Amino acid sequence: MSVNVCVCKSITKAQQRRNKERNKAMLKVAVCNGSLGPRLIEFLRAGGYQLKEPDRTGSLGTSNGIEFVQVDRRMVPEFVFKGDFDAGITGSDILFSSSCTHMGVLGEFNFSRVGDTPTQWVLAARPGWQSLRGEVRIGCELPSLARRIFPPNNTIITNPFSIVRIEGSEEMCVRHGIVDMALLVTETGASIEACGLEIVKGGLYESRPCLFAKSEACDAASANRQALDNLNLTLQAVVGASQFAMVTFNLPANVDISTLSLPCDTAPTINPTSDPGWVEVTICMPRSKFPDTVGSLKAAGATGIALLPVTGHLA
Repeated sequence: MSVNVCVCKSITKAQQRRNKERNKAMLKVAVCNGSLGPRLIEFLRAGGYQLKEPDRTGSLGTSNGIEFVQVDRRMVPEFVFKGDFDAGITGSDILFSSSCTHMGVLGEFNFSRVGDTPTQWVLAARPGWQSLRGEVRIGCELPSLARRIFPPNNTIITNPFSIVRIEGSEEMCVRHGIVDMALLVTETGASIEACGLEIVKGGLYESRPCLFAKSEACDAASANRQALDNLNLTLQAVVGASQFAMVTFNLPANVDISTLSLPCDTAPTINPTSDPGWVEVTICMPRSKFPDTVGSLKAAGATGIALLPVTGHLA
């Protein structure tokens, strides 16, 4: 009995060593929480990464050779730069405002909390801000970013100003007089308007979610580089899919399809049908082009026109 116990313990220790070696070799990626978190996880799942809901340690599980852990969006660069993470995904504004800007950016993605466009950093204030006297207090969640995109020699306001760190509720801080202005990130500007504020200066910085990594992980010779490239390409494909659609239709065989100038990525796919007088055509096209294309198709005699969703698109 004691021998068997020793054997079991030996096997357990050997298995633990193998697990430790396997985990050490696995790519470790820090994923942001906050407003971008739910959509980012949704995109990762749509791309085939089997992730669970985060547990108390932030773990989202492992999938396709990558261990995913969710952390505070503002801390993602620090976890990669100073911790044992190989790569991270968070807003480019967070990376730009950190001291870790030398890390390699592998990809940027066009989405925000609810839309498919980048967010914008703007300067907002109460109406009548032109009458402010003395030093103007500008609140910002990321003072280091504020100093980079709003330098002292600005031409936006003539008053001397100071950057005040605030932990959130930027619009409310202006509305209730905690600060005079706020430098904040917005997607639609709705909360700014709802608080009775106006945008003094827009487009100060455009932020997108980005995938970045330590220099050693970005090295082409790195064992993890392929997993990083696969992650980048998967997100590019899934995020970009919402802008494209698959269109199929039947077309009279005697129609010269080249005269239709279809807005597809490459040449249309044309297949014969059971009726020699017709062919089946499939194209992948920008969704925004469909209203202009569907009329041309009908005019050319197309029937059975179907607009199908695309779950992934990579040019």
